[in-house]
This record gives sequence, C-alpha cells and structure tokens, in this order.
Amino acid sequence: MTIQQFYNGPTTVIEYAHDKTHEGRYFSGGYYNASLANSASQDFLVTTSSSNVFHAQFLVAISGDCTMMIYEGPTTSGGTSVTMSNHNRSSSKASDLTVKHTPTVTGTGTQVNGTMFLPGGDKHTGGGGSFGFANEFILAKSTSYLLRVTNISGAAANISVGLFGYHPNL
Repeated sequence: MTIQQFYNGPTTVIEYAHDKTHEGRYFSGGYYNASLANSASQDFLVTTSSSNVFHAQFLVAISGDCTMMIYEGPTTSGGTSVTMSNHNRSSSKASDLTVKHTPTVTGTGTQVNGTMFLPGGDKHTGGGGSFGFANEFILAKSTSYLLRVTNISGAAANISVGLFGYHPNL
C-alpha cells in the first residue's frame, strides 16, 4: 500500500521551527529597558538544563548604536527572571531554560562570536535599528550564555532583547 491510497489531498510542507510550534516546543521571551545609559550594557542570561539543548535566535532592537557579544560560561549572580512563553497556546509544555535579565556579571566567560555592531543612530538623531544573528545557535546542555549589548550612541537609548527558539526533544 502507498500513502496515496490513504490520503488523496495535497501535501503541505512547513518549516521545521513552524512544526515545533505545532508540537508546543517553540518559545520566546524578552526584556525592554526604556533608558539604557550611554556606555552601559544590557545583559541577558540564558542557562540550559541538563536534559535539553535549545535552538536559539537572539534579537536586539535599540534606538541608538550598540555592540553585541555572546559569551559562553559566564560567572553571574542574581538577575530578574524572564518568562519564556510557549507559542502554541494550547500546549502545556514549558521550557526548561532559565532566562534572566540584568544579572550581576563577575566574569563574561568565553566569547562565542565576534563583536557585532548595530547602527541605530547617534544620540537622538537615528531612527533605531534591530539585529538578529543570521541563524540559530544550538545551545549546549547544562551551559550558561550571556548576551551583552552595549549602548555606544552617546545618549540613553531604548532597548529590547529577545530570545526565540525551540527544544527539539522537550
């Protein structure tokens, strides 16, 4: 027997991440700071569990120029918890990530990527900008990651930092 004998309708193809949304394995969370001082950094900490990897995409939007770096294995304490929302609102699955904004960082760890520059404008003359790394990072189990965004616009800036992605085996 062939599949065609069971189903005679059109075949639908969706992206893998979209499929993870249907399965209740796609999550997002973020933080907004209405006034990040010039030369200050906004830190965003993601810690994975011992049982699941996470396919992550980071997104930053800011009203002025900034730099962005990702570090692995930082030394941190404190911070404010960020809720990771399931994109399938009918699913009871919960992400097992620990996500925090504004932790105290005593060591950044090992830099994962080069320093990225986001041109959002100088002082209050720019229109702002947003940036996400071109593709996902597969975050290792039992590991912490620090996304650090530093405002270099010459004035305070509005900033949002987001994390999007899925657990393939949650």
